[in-house]
Amino acid sequence: MVRHKPVFTAIIGISWFWFVGAVYTTQLPTFTQIHLGGNDNVFNLMLALFSIGIAAGSVLCAKFSRERLMLAWVTVGALGLTVCGLVLVWLTHGHRFEGLNGIFWFLSQGWAYPVMAVMTLIGFFGGFFSVPLYTWLQTASSETFRARAVAANNIVNGIFMVSAAVLSAVLLFLFDSISLLYLIVALGNIPLSVFLIKRERRFLGAAAIRKKP
Repeated sequence: MVRHKPVFTAIIGISWFWFVGAVYTTQLPTFTQIHLGGNDNVFNLMLALFSIGIAAGSVLCAKFSRERLMLAWVTVGALGLTVCGLVLVWLTHGHRFEGLNGIFWFLSQGWAYPVMAVMTLIGFFGGFFSVPLYTWLQTASSETFRARAVAANNIVNGIFMVSAAVLSAVLLFLFDSISLLYLIVALGNIPLSVFLIKRERRFLGAAAIRKKP
């Protein structure tokens, strides 16, 4: 699989998307309680906004791409994930609640709306990040190799999700800070983006060469 560089790169990118999603969603209940002061209803609201953002981003990315492979959207998505992740940490820095409050209390807080918007945008840019990579995975693999590529993608996705759980557990044990965990994930998009951009240029160059007579 590593020898098929475009396929391998697409799988790493997709797996990173699942890694980021796993960190955000698994820690969101505790994040909601500690930094937003919300109960399960507030958590459900935040999770719904995150999911709606992914759906909207995926649909718009597919529409803007017009059934073409446009890997530039991956860079846009990664940049958006980084900026919005940092903004989320900044908005909730210093927020630490003891009790749990309901959704009406949460919606009555002025600071809640920027937080909700940023959570939606994290999902939105996640959609922009992932859709071209899935398209790339399919177009970069031949028909005879595609089934194995998809199977390998599922396996690596699972490994990254388990790694997300392990990393979360270790960092929370050492520092007891979900904000720090979210900060590290947001910053982690930067080296991942550099890796993808370098591999993307090589892939496009190889594709152009193969098309020459």
